[in-house]
Amino acid sequence: PKVPTTNFLILVFQGDKGTGKSFVSKLILKLVDPSRLDVQTWRGNEKDFAIAAANAHALCYDNVRWFSPNTSDLLCRASTGSTLSSRQLYSDEEQVIQNVHVALILNGIHDFISEPDLADRCLHVHLKRFPEGAQKSEVELAAELERDLPQIFRGLLEYTAKILVELPNGQLTK
Repeated sequence: PKVPTTNFLILVFQGDKGTGKSFVSKLILKLVDPSRLDVQTWRGNEKDFAIAAANAHALCYDNVRWFSPNTSDLLCRASTGSTLSSRQLYSDEEQVIQNVHVALILNGIHDFISEPDLADRCLHVHLKRFPEGAQKSEVELAAELERDLPQIFRGLLEYTAKILVELPNGQLTK
């Protein structure tokens, strides 16, 4: 849940061209936050990011090539919760405070996570190409997904419920 005590793990998909990074990112976004917002291109604007984070449960940035150290820091803060402050428009002394706390999905071909603190907050998934002949078009995959989505979603909810029942009994091992 998007509550102040939640620390979000940043999901990172990497792989060669044609491994389905964008498709799987869209799938997860659809399951987690079925809004009009789709995968986006990273623009590097802190204020725009804060606005997007305030209006979504999850954000997905597609085809990432690299992040500056400042952007890495911003993404770290977004995964654990933070604020940005700026001067209110047409004012010299008024302040606007924006909360920045959001789940993130990032994907790209390149190794774009270079800062250790951001790397510690990421779960890296390396996608591989499907074998020749086993590939399907995005249209076919989307049709199958629409057909199977209710069952997939039900399964995820059932699994999540089981986890929540057992969570109090869990022991932190690392």
